[in-house]
Amino acid sequence: MGQRTAIHEQVLSAQTAEDLNRVYGEWASSYDDDLVTKWNYQGPTVTIKWVKYHWSDALPCAQANVLDAGCGTGLAGLALHGEGFRLIHGLDHSPDMLDQARAKGVYQSLEQTDLNRPLRTPDNQYDLVTCVGTFTSSHVSPAALHELLRITKPGGLVALTVRDTFWDEAAFGEILRQVQVNGTAVLLEMRTEPYIPTEGSMCKLLVLMAC
Repeated sequence: MGQRTAIHEQVLSAQTAEDLNRVYGEWASSYDDDLVTKWNYQGPTVTIKWVKYHWSDALPCAQANVLDAGCGTGLAGLALHGEGFRLIHGLDHSPDMLDQARAKGVYQSLEQTDLNRPLRTPDNQYDLVTCVGTFTSSHVSPAALHELLRITKPGGLVALTVRDTFWDEAAFGEILRQVQVNGTAVLLEMRTEPYIPTEGSMCKLLVLMAC
């Protein structure tokens, strides 16, 4: 595995939400350049590729109500917008990252939210929910998947990445099994994909259909 930068180590080892917000506050302005230009981060591109693969032509992308959960600086929002999605809303815990996302001009709304807590969103609100780069160490618990499915319309898609090391340490496979057994989701796609090539990391990419 390649070398991680010092700031990435701080992100993955943060002990509290306050620590994480502090680090992201320091990193927000250079985050896109680091991830995209220097590290060749693949998460948003590969996720939206598989969203489009499973997307039904019955609902035009431009009319779909979309949530980008854990939107960060808006890299997934940009990828969604580039594929024709227009009604994109974002949630993130870091106000500094949300400022960067707002500057991209692709979101209808942005809100500071802790994804580890129950969401204020009513049931069955979104046609598509993406959660890219957020299920990883020190960030969001696998249990948040239940909330993401709750706010997705039946027949809607939930697409997410889970960092390879976090998949094992957080027993993410058990949450995936639960949502299938209890009938809240059908697994449409599960792949192992490159995540951050410069450090040699991989991710699980999932596309689920809410029931």
